[in-house]
Amino acid sequence: MLEVNTESQERYFHDLMSKINNGENITLEFVKRARRIKKISTEQLIQLLEKMLLTTQKALEESGIDQLTKMLCRDKFYSIAEEIYNRIKYGEGQEGYKRPNFGVMVIDVNNFKAINDAYGHLIGDKAIATCASKILKMVRPTDVVGRIGGDEFAVLFIGLQGGESQSILKRFTSDLSGIPFNFIYKEHQVSIEINMAIGSVWVYENEILPPLTSLVHQADENMYQVKHSMKRQR
Repeated sequence: MLEVNTESQERYFHDLMSKINNGENITLEFVKRARRIKKISTEQLIQLLEKMLLTTQKALEESGIDQLTKMLCRDKFYSIAEEIYNRIKYGEGQEGYKRPNFGVMVIDVNNFKAINDAYGHLIGDKAIATCASKILKMVRPTDVVGRIGGDEFAVLFIGLQGGESQSILKRFTSDLSGIPFNFIYKEHQVSIEINMAIGSVWVYENEILPPLTSLVHQADENMYQVKHSMKRQR
């Protein structure tokens, strides 16, 4: 049995805490091993884990990534989208410039409040994460995607070919309908389906370029029309 030296533990603990504060990559397995061989106490382990979590959260916030969905947060999405949009707009006055086709899509989780009310916020968060994961698998590397509200997402599509917009809309409408969502609630397996409402606006090279905020607003309005239509059909 290993002999515990509390003074040695304290020194080792402060050394690890200092490394975390300095941004060094201390892995979870490293910290767990340190506890197993009694280089740190259980209390010190908990403090280190809490610090590592806070550091990870801060890094995600500073990078503009939403922790739950791994998408861009609202402010970062608009910042990047606006920068891309301005570059597109700037090129219009240049000789030989051919403006790319692009589009904005707003996606909303149907009946999300009902899920939250029935099963609680932890399950609600899992539902959001499930939807986000599905969307992230569908977008292209050149697309900009973010979580712009509690249960609302936005995608900026750049460089679309001819009729590609309609095929994208058709695919998203189909694949974001009836998403399986399975979870444990009060020791029971629950299986439900999640549907999402989609609104979009597409701008082609020969059309007038409106402000980005107007495009997002119009896509949002179109999404709510789809949402109301889906409710009437139930």
